[in-house]
Amino acid sequence: MNITGYFAYLLFDKLDFEFLYNQRKLHEAYSSKPLEQKFIIVGASSRITEEVSSIQPNKASHIIAYFTKNENPEQRFVTQREKRWKDNRKNIAIILAQLHAQELAKSKKEKKSNKRNAQEGLIEIPNIETANICTNFPLEIGDYVFVRYDLQMCVGRVEALYFEAYNHHCYTREAIKDLNDISYISLHVFMPLHLELFTDKIKEGCYILTHQIPSNIVYHIKQDGVVVEGNFLRLVGNEKRYYFNYFGREDIIEKMLK
Repeated sequence: MNITGYFAYLLFDKLDFEFLYNQRKLHEAYSSKPLEQKFIIVGASSRITEEVSSIQPNKASHIIAYFTKNENPEQRFVTQREKRWKDNRKNIAIILAQLHAQELAKSKKEKKSNKRNAQEGLIEIPNIETANICTNFPLEIGDYVFVRYDLQMCVGRVEALYFEAYNHHCYTREAIKDLNDISYISLHVFMPLHLELFTDKIKEGCYILTHQIPSNIVYHIKQDGVVVEGNFLRLVGNEKRYYFNYFGREDIIEKMLK
């Protein structure tokens, strides 16, 4: 049996489960790129040749996980925790989308009746339920997002993306079409400074780099919606209006905390 055409997983027409297990132990993390290293079993009593032992550890892990089904308390805990943050983020996104739809309908109604107190500048914000991450606008490294920290709405630049597989967090360069597909995200954070101006330097003279589950990701914004000059970031275009009219409002941020 040869799955890839180069890496063999059978010895003498039998699945060498012990060999696969030992190979998996050598591999403590995953990468979205194929591994180039060869892992050689060394030992006088070893009946495995160098050519046969050139196996991809992540492939071995997949096979081991299939047979063991990953049914262990630690895996169940990770799954439950992941489900909690995803459900919580989904509920908040639905609330924000519904509230925005109500405000937008009210604004249109007021403008239609020519009332003086009609809100000006209120524009429709698309795809709030999905944090504006979709097939037509996937999340990639280098993109920007509105991200909430306590009572502040900040802007984060995506530095790294990870997905969960078999109790490991795997780095990926693939474009993400669904926020639920990632387990961790690394962000370079710009804190609000004044109006549409943000800065990545805090009072202590440090930068804020975070690595956490993406539960606080609020909205994916376009790269041309920000202008970065040195340590400062400025919102422009529709992204500026999204921030002032909705995501940056204190009452909206408070709803995210409930």
